[in-house]
Amino acid sequence: MANVVVTGMGALTPFGTGVESLWQGVMQKRTAVRRMDGSFGLPGPSLGAPVGDLPIEDVLAKSEIRHYDRFIHLALVAAQEALIASGVLEVVDREGIGVYMGCALGGVETMSADTVSHAAGARVGPRLLPKTIPNMAAAAIAEHWGLRGPNITFSTACSSANNAIGEAFLAVASGRVEVCLAGGAESLFADVVMSGLDAARALSRRFDDPQTASRPFSAGRDGMVMGEGAAVLVLEDEAHAARRGAQVLGRVSGYGPSADAHHPTQPHPEGRGAELAMRRALESAGLSPGQIDYINAHGTSTPIGDEVESIAVQRVFAAVPPVSSQKGAIGHLLGAAGAAEAVITLLALARGVLPPTVNYLGGGPQGIDFVPEPRAAQIRRALSNSFGFGGQNASIVLERV
Repeated sequence: MANVVVTGMGALTPFGTGVESLWQGVMQKRTAVRRMDGSFGLPGPSLGAPVGDLPIEDVLAKSEIRHYDRFIHLALVAAQEALIASGVLEVVDREGIGVYMGCALGGVETMSADTVSHAAGARVGPRLLPKTIPNMAAAAIAEHWGLRGPNITFSTACSSANNAIGEAFLAVASGRVEVCLAGGAESLFADVVMSGLDAARALSRRFDDPQTASRPFSAGRDGMVMGEGAAVLVLEDEAHAARRGAQVLGRVSGYGPSADAHHPTQPHPEGRGAELAMRRALESAGLSPGQIDYINAHGTSTPIGDEVESIAVQRVFAAVPPVSSQKGAIGHLLGAAGAAEAVITLLALARGVLPPTVNYLGGGPQGIDFVPEPRAAQIRRALSNSFGFGGQNASIVLERV
């Protein structure tokens, strides 16, 4: 099995365009969460962390923009940054570049608008399905840059991007492809989605204090806050990267998928599925728990989700390394969350800084350091978790090179 390294990264998040914007927002302990315009069908105000400026005109011609849903726009912008950073298009046959993307739901903005139009008697557009099905972010990336390698979409709720990265890691490590783009994209600010999450009691209702509504692992947390965005990594055979003189940003060394097999929306109360994903990721990387220096948690700010993740972490680690979540800063990007968090984790490894749990207000389980402030630390190996509805879990191991 080949070693797999990261040679490019791109991100478009509520903090703006670029991986550096994401990093600076987190390290400055800012939050992009705010009251949204409109209620999205909710009984009161709505909270969210939307992307502001979306520079899709830097990727697509004006005549092309309307042919794609917003989640695809996000993916294209993030992919462009990753590809430019890697320089891979200049030296690699495009038939050998794969695209593995995660997306939970797809083009809900288009689906929501066309459903309203159809109910009013109007005809839907001919691009309704190509704009809405989840695989179209990966397909659009491939089409725009002529990438004719394997093109696969993973739709495993909040674990989608981690599954995409993990499966891309296996594809590169096994030699099926030398280079693979991997990540996720999501934009779910639509009435039906927000109302459904609210009905499931998944959303925070802390409307009087948007800035601290998303407070992972804190006492008094009452639910997640929706975010949106995209992030993409370029994964490459380490020997191949060395031959072309590529800059190496980090290494993917382990991957653990699992299922709770328990409930559609609630995690296993003992964290069995999450525990299994973490153990499988460590085994895949050939590491013991004591060799992990940092955990980037799923940490959604939901009462039961954070509790169960804490239980699972303590089952795996006799001495728990520092744990943090960035969803207090950018909200929950669902199918893109794991990719954005992988970017943050790789930067943390490279720069020797633990990223904070933005809005950690105390009251988390005893014996876990939730990193309330960023701090310098020698971290060589990290575990990044994503756990989704349906009990679908994915953990990846990332290393400093």
